[in-house]
Amino acid sequence: MDAIAPACSMLPRLLITGYYNVDTVRVTGGSVVSHMPGGSAFHAALSASHFVRPAMICRVGNDLPEAHHQLLGRLDIDVSAMAREDVPSNEWIGAFNPDTGKVRCTRFIWHHPGPDAIPGHLRDIPYLFLGAQRPKYQNRILFSLPDRNVATLDCHLGWIHRERMILLGMLPSLTALILTDAEAGALFKRTNVSDMISETHEQGVPVSIIKHGALGATFSYQGELRFTPAYRVSRVADPVGAGDTLAGGFMGALVQEGQFDSDGYLNAFLHGMAMSSFNVEGHGPYGVLYHWSPEEFRQRLQWFWDHLS
Repeated sequence: MDAIAPACSMLPRLLITGYYNVDTVRVTGGSVVSHMPGGSAFHAALSASHFVRPAMICRVGNDLPEAHHQLLGRLDIDVSAMAREDVPSNEWIGAFNPDTGKVRCTRFIWHHPGPDAIPGHLRDIPYLFLGAQRPKYQNRILFSLPDRNVATLDCHLGWIHRERMILLGMLPSLTALILTDAEAGALFKRTNVSDMISETHEQGVPVSIIKHGALGATFSYQGELRFTPAYRVSRVADPVGAGDTLAGGFMGALVQEGQFDSDGYLNAFLHGMAMSSFNVEGHGPYGVLYHWSPEEFRQRLQWFWDHLS
């Protein structure tokens, strides 16, 4: 792929489900950045919109700032399935320590659940990313689309502990599973990354992506393991949403290219890694929006190809 494509209504569309929150991040020894748009669906859709036109299926509160909606409109993200609830927005509050590179959620104020259905006018879209939310709802959405071609899932550690059996039941119907090493370890009750990947494939999932935070990520297609380190940016402002950005870039590039084989999935993975590297350079959506140009994207994508092992 020579350049990142501008979003426009004529491009193929991708279904993205999950949370759309209002985020607050406290940086150790620094500032507090509040009232940012965030959540699994938001970050994934923002990333994917640079490749295809995504449709974002989520629920939002009655206090979500108008500027957030205007941003989605500028990016040509389909919000026809965004349901506004008569309650406040979900709030994610976390802390980032630049010295350790670690982010932790200190509080999640849950006013409304994530989506649990796909509206009829969107059910002909065969590409689906199930962003992190309650597996009970992910399961309903997955099996409401019998004609899907590609389905990718991400999930958070807390939900894995609570609804592990639901997730395991979904695996044979997935194309790709994107988890951190801690999440995959909890799902499969394994401590070795190779064993986690083997379990993923044994459950019928052809593509496994294991995220290692600041160290990089491992990709596998049917047992062919590849690893890439993380791109070393000059300053990590805030890594919140980096994993969702990787997933959105992966799915967006995959759908845009339309190559659903080993090379196509690997290419999409590296596009996702490149998008994720921009995410960490700004708070909330601002890294992906303002910290790159098409030429910088090409350079980073080439860097990931050069460092692939």
